[in-house]
Amino acid sequence: MPIDAPIGALTPDDIGALMALVEEAGWNQAPSDWSRMLRLGEGFGIRDGGRVIASSVIMPYGGLGWIGMVLVHGPFRRRGHATRLLAHAISRLRLGGRVPWLDATPAGRPVYEALGFAPVAALERWRGRGAGKGGAAPLPKVRLAEAEALDALALGAGRPGLLGAIAGTPGSFALVGDGYVFARAGRTATHIGPLLSTGDASPLLERALDHADGPVLLDVPCREAALGDLLRARGFTVERPFTRMALGAPAGIDMGPALRVIAGPELG
Repeated sequence: MPIDAPIGALTPDDIGALMALVEEAGWNQAPSDWSRMLRLGEGFGIRDGGRVIASSVIMPYGGLGWIGMVLVHGPFRRRGHATRLLAHAISRLRLGGRVPWLDATPAGRPVYEALGFAPVAALERWRGRGAGKGGAAPLPKVRLAEAEALDALALGAGRPGLLGAIAGTPGSFALVGDGYVFARAGRTATHIGPLLSTGDASPLLERALDHADGPVLLDVPCREAALGDLLRARGFTVERPFTRMALGAPAGIDMGPALRVIAGPELG
């Protein structure tokens, strides 16, 4: 396979191959996640004999764009495919006048720093189990609009359609309290996030953990010490750190204080 194999658009027909990449990496995304990202964003892939062996996704959010789902099938790694997909994503975002953002693992951070990405915030992925009590009701449209407005304020850019798409996916739920929390069914665990609140977020997180059944993942800014204490008390442990990074953003930029739990590394 040539090292400069063309980069093409991903389509819903590729989801089977994309799920194979997710499973190989041990990630949590489900087919519904891929469908949502390809509908609201853009996916790019490199193929070998028609089968996708490397992927990336960009999610356009106003003046910024999120890069995620950079995956390469094992036998094709260390050939520059991930670097080319990343460069392609950055180029696409810059053509649209958007600042590229991403959440980096410790292994990926030096790669992104070499490209000029600067750290914005520290995050931690927590893993544990929900209590499985259930009890969530559909989020009324007026409350969804309020949640979207708070989300735009927290992230620094609007994400039209994303929260509604999460809440409307089978196996997902949304709760209202002193803010809003969303959760979706993943491949191996329920993923809680985003949690949006300008007040005490602990009761709302408690309700989400009580509702969720089985394994649970969530990504929490390290600044949220009270939420970390809550999770630890419920038997959750930190699985890995992430660093939120931006390329060409103004110095001193940060996540808004209302973003208490992020949507996930692939969504921001």
